[in-house]
Amino acid sequence: MDYAKQKATAARLVTAFGQAATHTIRTAGTYNPATGGVTVTDTTQSVNVAVFDYGAKEIDGMIVVTGDKRALIAADITTAPKVDDTITIGSTVWTMKNVKELNPAGTSLLFEAQIRK
Repeated sequence: MDYAKQKATAARLVTAFGQAATHTIRTAGTYNPATGGVTVTDTTQSVNVAVFDYGAKEIDGMIVVTGDKRALIAADITTAPKVDDTITIGSTVWTMKNVKELNPAGTSLLFEAQIRK
């Protein structure tokens, strides 16, 4: 089955009911023995995101904590979001704690991210 129409519909709905945001992709470089650390490179891309609260029954205090949000990100982007990337909505920076991809038959339709301040 071709999911191109579903991908376009998901992007249209997230754009219509969500908002523009900036996705910062954090990429770890190589280990530097002189500093004892790893260099991190940040790149950004514009995304459309719809943000929702978690229901009371979903907040377990360990995996999902009070204040976490569910972010639906349209898949019409260059780089897929991953854990520890950030998303900036307005002036608030959120860190992605968990990311799931809706990907039937190899076509990315939507990303669902658990985000935390």
